[in-house]
Amino acid sequence: MLNKFIAFFIIIVNEYAQCDELINIQFKANEIIDLSYDLTEDSIYWPNNKRGFDFKITATSDDPFFYATGEFCVPEHIGTHIDAPRHFNNYKSRVASLPLSKLMGPGIVIDIVEKVGNNSDYQIKVEDIVFHEKQYGILPQGGVVLLHTGWSRFYPDRMKYIGTKEVYPNQKMDQLHLPGLHWEAASLLIQRGINMVAIDTASIDSGQTTESLSHRVLAEADIPILENINGELSRLPTMGAYIIALPIKIYGTGTPVRVIAILPPSDAQTVVMKQSVFVLVTVVAAIGTVRILYLWFS
Repeated sequence: MLNKFIAFFIIIVNEYAQCDELINIQFKANEIIDLSYDLTEDSIYWPNNKRGFDFKITATSDDPFFYATGEFCVPEHIGTHIDAPRHFNNYKSRVASLPLSKLMGPGIVIDIVEKVGNNSDYQIKVEDIVFHEKQYGILPQGGVVLLHTGWSRFYPDRMKYIGTKEVYPNQKMDQLHLPGLHWEAASLLIQRGINMVAIDTASIDSGQTTESLSHRVLAEADIPILENINGELSRLPTMGAYIIALPIKIYGTGTPVRVIAILPPSDAQTVVMKQSVFVLVTVVAAIGTVRILYLWFS
């Protein structure tokens, strides 16, 4: 009888291992996409900042083992970064005080690549948002809206991306050219109750606007902004991805940020998950049955 039990046990362990493998496949299948640019000397920053990205090794050693450390200096608004509402409103949240619940949510990609084309002064209008909603439904409350203009194709060429190569102290802010969000469209996003808005350009306001109205209305609503989203945005589905943006917990108006999108599983992967759960339940039931039979006949 004991030999039979051992044989049953070996079979069950083998089935459980296969079940565990299927479950692991399911977790690995949920692809994670990085929507952030690397921080380098080429990283785009706003022209009125006094410097860009600077990194240097400050100490290194090979004896008795390898060791290295360094330091870096960056402006708050460089590369893929977050604008805290405090950036344009003295009474609203700084980066460190933003609740985690505002830094994540279901992603909604609004594709205006064709409408933008090569128009570096294009402003995303209310009509663009409404057109999207007619196709996919009203924007969900608590969502993260990602504005896909296609402008990331020019990054990090400063001339093509923002319209000027000049930086401090010779910056020419009137030469800025980049697509952005019209303030009335920003107001509509606020009405929809979004958590956050992101764009694949250097600013949520278009380059030729002088009053930064989109920044200001979003700041008034305490809504953070993600700027300089990279070209991987084109890989996201219109709906279904989950967006997470985790900035350094700094007492400032902005900071570089790592933005990721967790893609939903495909239909085939969902079937695998359901099969995995079924196998797991079957195995657990089998283990219980064998134990009862063994105790009964022993």
